[in-house]
Amino acid sequence: KYQGKWYTVYKSNWTYTRYGKTGAWNKAFRMPEEEYQKREKELIQKWRSKKRRLRQKHGMGQRWPNGKLIHLTKLQGSPFTRRFCGEKYVGRAPWTYSPNEVEARERKQRAYELRRKLELEAEKKRVMRMRELGIWLGDPSWKRPWEPKVDYVDP
Repeated sequence: KYQGKWYTVYKSNWTYTRYGKTGAWNKAFRMPEEEYQKREKELIQKWRSKKRRLRQKHGMGQRWPNGKLIHLTKLQGSPFTRRFCGEKYVGRAPWTYSPNEVEARERKQRAYELRRKLELEAEKKRVMRMRELGIWLGDPSWKRPWEPKVDYVDP
């Protein structure tokens, strides 16, 4: 949907059809390519205006500790940022404040996986102990979705 009009967009080759009319679809701006060509100047002006406002808001060129400008980091989603500022502002940086963030993030993920594994083992032990004691644990569908998945039914 663009400007209240529905288009059928084919993502295999990024073309569109509307009432028998076909053409190229601009994926980045989600509009027909000929409409983008007409409005490109206006879109660039809007991007520059937003860049100017963000630059003033974020300290007239202040940078993150990783060296990226704050106002351009906030505009990373725009195709114009890539065109005018280069590949440096494409995608998320691996770290913002310290290079140790990468290692800490990996460590945190490993800890989370280990925690899930230990919770699952503990739940299995609990279920086995309850079976030994002859205690019925209820219907498996009663289990809450965030609790570890363990087979309650006797094998």
